[in-house]
Amino acid sequence: MKTLIVGRFALAIVCAAVCVWLPIRSLLVDGPFMWHVTQPAAWQGGAEVVVLSLLFTLALGLRRAPLGWLLAALAAEFYARRHGIDLAILAVYLYLEGIFALGRLAQAALERMFPQSTASDDPVVAGMLGVVCWALILWAAAAIGMSSLPGIRLLTVAILGVALAVYRGKRLATIAATALQPRNWLDRAAVGLLAAFCLAMFAKASVAIDYDSMWYGLQADEVLVGGGSLFQSQGLVAVVHHYPKLYESLGLPFSGLGSTSLVFGLGVASWGLLVLTVVEVLRSLGVGRTLRLWGGVLLATLPALANIAITAKGDAFSAWMLMVCILSILRYRNGHGGLWFWVGVTSIALGVLSRLANLPYAALLALMLTWSVIQRQGVGLMHVPGVVLAAGMVALTSAVFARNVLISGLMLIAPDPVVKLQLMAGMQLHEPAGLLPPSEGGRLPLLDGLWGILFQPAQYPHLLITWTANFWLFVPIAVLLLGGRQPFLRGRSGAMLMLLSLGLSFFAMMFGYKFLVPAGDGNYFIVPLMALGLWGLAVAEGMTDGARRCLLVLLLAWLAVAGAAISFVTGSWGPGTRPFDLDIKRLPFELAQRREANVAAARLRGVDRFFTGMSPGTRVVGVEPAGVDTSMPVGWWLPVQYEPIEGFGWQNPSILASSQSFGAYLDQAGIQYLLMPKNVAPGYAPDLVRVAMEQRSADGSASIAYEDDRYVVWKLAPTQGTMTSLDGGGTVRLILDAKTFCAQRANGVATVTWSGSPGPLAIEVKGPGESAKLWAEAGGSGSMTTGAWMPAGGEFIFRRGRGGAILARLRTEPSCD
Repeated sequence: MKTLIVGRFALAIVCAAVCVWLPIRSLLVDGPFMWHVTQPAAWQGGAEVVVLSLLFTLALGLRRAPLGWLLAALAAEFYARRHGIDLAILAVYLYLEGIFALGRLAQAALERMFPQSTASDDPVVAGMLGVVCWALILWAAAAIGMSSLPGIRLLTVAILGVALAVYRGKRLATIAATALQPRNWLDRAAVGLLAAFCLAMFAKASVAIDYDSMWYGLQADEVLVGGGSLFQSQGLVAVVHHYPKLYESLGLPFSGLGSTSLVFGLGVASWGLLVLTVVEVLRSLGVGRTLRLWGGVLLATLPALANIAITAKGDAFSAWMLMVCILSILRYRNGHGGLWFWVGVTSIALGVLSRLANLPYAALLALMLTWSVIQRQGVGLMHVPGVVLAAGMVALTSAVFARNVLISGLMLIAPDPVVKLQLMAGMQLHEPAGLLPPSEGGRLPLLDGLWGILFQPAQYPHLLITWTANFWLFVPIAVLLLGGRQPFLRGRSGAMLMLLSLGLSFFAMMFGYKFLVPAGDGNYFIVPLMALGLWGLAVAEGMTDGARRCLLVLLLAWLAVAGAAISFVTGSWGPGTRPFDLDIKRLPFELAQRREANVAAARLRGVDRFFTGMSPGTRVVGVEPAGVDTSMPVGWWLPVQYEPIEGFGWQNPSILASSQSFGAYLDQAGIQYLLMPKNVAPGYAPDLVRVAMEQRSADGSASIAYEDDRYVVWKLAPTQGTMTSLDGGGTVRLILDAKTFCAQRANGVATVTWSGSPGPLAIEVKGPGESAKLWAEAGGSGSMTTGAWMPAGGEFIFRRGRGGAILARLRTEPSCD
């Protein structure tokens, strides 16, 4: 028997070693990050985090608590000051505290208004109320034209500042300290590592910038509210600009300040709230303190979660919302009242509005919440404060969807099946909004794919920087080896089966969905992976032998440290944080410094000076230069809204169908400037742009506003026109020659351009009070220009062939004011 036990212990240790070593070899030793780990920013920055973690652990163990807190505070401040993140951390914390204080005040107001309802002083409820109230304030301000960044910052200081001053209850720091209170050396090690890793994430946020964040989140002042309102179309093509923008709206107070650590800091804060909620879920599942704390650390160091938290994307916030839903289901099922049903409903909606990739998991959670209500026969659902919370959520959801419909024509612009449903229901996509291209890749093979994502993640181009880890497989194997089958009896309860079902959706998505790249992005799977981890840890609680539990905790700690190391090196392709120095003068304006360096590297200084002083919402498109070593479009570093034309080819190819369709897009989208490098890589897009600019220069609607030895900036004169969709697919654009229409005050020259028609078109012309006459018959794409005979107030009628159904109408209504 003793030999068998020793063998099981040894086998569990070997399994842990395999789960740690193989991915590290794939990524860091023989993989794409070999160079990264040799850089001082990686090994010196990593050693700094290790020392910080040890200092925190030591401080928590001192008998004199005040002395321990002083040591921890000094270590944290030195680290934060050296990386220039202390001010950012303070600002993000106060912002978060203000939102929670607003929620607490809303709680108190609801209790006074509805004293007959069972009250809850749970901080989760306060957080949900605070988020909904604050987001409603931001979106209501936008609806009445008050969403300029200075106005938003003034609103933030005024409302959240007052909430902070008025609320006198427990603060978030106190709540977190209570939830993470250690009782032994293993607990202290867990809390020390978690605190050090949190600071390391802030430090990494100050040095690493990923492509997607620069695409939209870090440019929210230009691409989200550059026109002065959340509800105003910016004339943008890329699909990312048409996603629901709940999370980005919450980050607006930090936008436009030239800081990455402030914008990314909101993601790190969401990560922290998610970790606290995970710990509370584990407590609700009956998991003991030490296993609960190390389980929280294990899930917190999941690279897919930690690496996406240091970006401007809403994945961590969305995962927090859905974790709140899991907690709500548990509490509702345990008889804590109908309030938790409404908290669950609200968290599902906010989770989807923050990240569309979590839509499948939100749908599963909605089914689970509904089933819980059926099982409990709807007990307590008429909870007035809960209904008020849900009503606020409905108002907020309506505002976000209204913005989407106004700008793109659709409530949700992804995924593709949802888009098709909306189009079938009669909604129409507004030009120039693009769509995600159809996935042409195959499904991930089950056995080879499973081995790859578990132990060889380097073979997947996106997964290697957001690895999905393997603890979710190791934990049940380790429990089986160390505890036998007995602990798994805990997994038979309804709540546990729900967690397992949600977790197993990971396999359905990973191996059943066709992603644009093999295995997709790891952040697509945060929610089911967390659910699998929670299920495994709750099962592990069934192990009663102290020695076996201690070994399991040590093995989990080993995996957590490995996950933290992988995340530290691979996040945003950045090799760690910084080499060690004693520079304590850094400020949290990293984006401004990075912008200046990249503008210089791209030889854009003259262009940058030209655009400096213009509105951030000035609409600019451009072609990317050849011979410039940059990881992202150079125009993104300019102080104005910029879209690279090359991206139109895979998101809205009709724009690049011809020089005429491109010119029509420039007019319809209100593009003011076009950036054209003198040295460009050969290709269809640059040639088309050259032709379009030559045509516009010839007719006087474009002129060179700036030129140096590397770039030309064209200024585009506004033209009159309109655009609409053809029934059945495709678009048609009408451009009016204002000079001819306004000179004659009757007739003029008009150009029609169409693309993507489902078949041949017959185009009719109809004057005021006249019958329609056939003007032309043409194919599915093309462009035609009338003579100076098209009457003002006339109409172009597009039919599906001669005498066929009408697909669209466009009126000639020139403005000659």
